[in-house]
Amino acid sequence: MAAPCVEHVAVKVRDFEAALAFFTDVMGMEITLTDPASGELPLNQAWVGGIQLQRDEAGSGAYSGDVSHIGLVADDVDALLEAVYAQPGVRQAEGKPRNWFVAPFGLTIEINERQ
Repeated sequence: MAAPCVEHVAVKVRDFEAALAFFTDVMGMEITLTDPASGELPLNQAWVGGIQLQRDEAGSGAYSGDVSHIGLVADDVDALLEAVYAQPGVRQAEGKPRNWFVAPFGLTIEINERQ
């Protein structure tokens, strides 16, 4: 029997639209599912590349979850990081190499080369 693995991570964000745009427009991830399923706006949730973004208007701060970071893989890490760091509000994660950054909405993301 195969060991379980992560299928998705759910993250609550206060600025849902900015977070969704960051993952789709900047990082090139595709929306695979929405809530409501019809895609009617405003969305409550959207699934992008294994990340379930959840609207959290009642939370405090830009990012309200307890996830310390999300690790992603990409074919061309350098090109992706160029696009990421060109966005306002992105900063390198403190004490980490360049492939670790904090997104404008507060979530820390690590990107490694796809093996």
